[in-house]
Amino acid sequence: MKRLIALLLGSLTVIALADAPPDLPLPVASFGAAATESGSVYIYGGHSGVRHKYNRDEVHGDFYHWQSGLKEWEALAKDEPAQGASLLATDKGVIRVGGMAAKNAKGEKQDLWSSETAARYDAADKTWHPLPKLPERRSSHDSIVIGDTLYVIGGWALLGGSDTKWHKTYLTLDLSKTDANWESHEQPFERRALAVYGLGNKLYAIGGMDSDESITNVVSVLDTTTGKWSDGPELPKAKLGGFGFAAVAHEGRLFGSGAAGTLVELRKDVWVPIVKLQQPRYFHRLVSGGAGKLIALGGENREGKKSTPEVIDLPAVDSKPLPEEPASKEAAAGGHPHSKGGSPHAKGGNPHAKPEAAAATKS
Repeated sequence: MKRLIALLLGSLTVIALADAPPDLPLPVASFGAAATESGSVYIYGGHSGVRHKYNRDEVHGDFYHWQSGLKEWEALAKDEPAQGASLLATDKGVIRVGGMAAKNAKGEKQDLWSSETAARYDAADKTWHPLPKLPERRSSHDSIVIGDTLYVIGGWALLGGSDTKWHKTYLTLDLSKTDANWESHEQPFERRALAVYGLGNKLYAIGGMDSDESITNVVSVLDTTTGKWSDGPELPKAKLGGFGFAAVAHEGRLFGSGAAGTLVELRKDVWVPIVKLQQPRYFHRLVSGGAGKLIALGGENREGKKSTPEVIDLPAVDSKPLPEEPASKEAAAGGHPHSKGGSPHAKGGNPHAKPEAAAATKS
């Protein structure tokens, strides 16, 4: 009997592991990721080098697919190198928007450029097809599809050298029309390295860094039926706040996580801590992982890049929140090592630092 139980437990372990993606083909942060309802997971691009140091060999345009049953990630058609590109799985294919690439070789002065392109991958012909060019170059943004409309929120334009432009507008593209062009709309903030996700007809722009290079926990909400913005519930004060945050909607619930390593859920206009991740990470991605599960992919923390995905079991919607942890001195003061004046990489902290490298992981 004991042997039978051991065999059964072993089988269950194998089944559980089969539902977890293998290690990423390349440890990256600031990349694109998306998942379909059928369980396909896609990852695109990202940065594999040392934080804040970029070159054309360490910003990637690789594109991979995984689904349950595959032992390895399946390599698909590459496209342009991109760090911080957004990736979206839609019924019209997988869409990539923007991102940043380095034109310089390793050891040379950094020459960083935001992308002006968007493209759609068609699984039928296994090819990337161009979408209309963006009105302006854009990276360090995030995107979501609500209904037939693609929304691109926040970000900045890196133009080589020290030229940087923070975006004051968001973009929309009607995916139901083959001849549609991008439309620009005013947004009431200038933020990058934020997370964007939709729930119902509402779009949530979560956290990020503002144009003063201060990290923010602010959440802005766009009612996509009226086009009006409002203030949403702020994220809990925590390590690095909403900088390099990731968000996902799954089974009618909205979740997010950041450098503090706590998965939070939006419940009745309050972000509630519900799960502690085994591997805290930021500049990662969260995707749906099937019934009652999420998957945390990639990203990094002080230990380095995280190549091993983490499957997160979600508690019930009425589960008790995690016990409140005492806020760090940085969080309580509203600061952190990447905020203005707090880091040699932040604006004003180092006369040799370039704006494109200033606290920039998600470019």
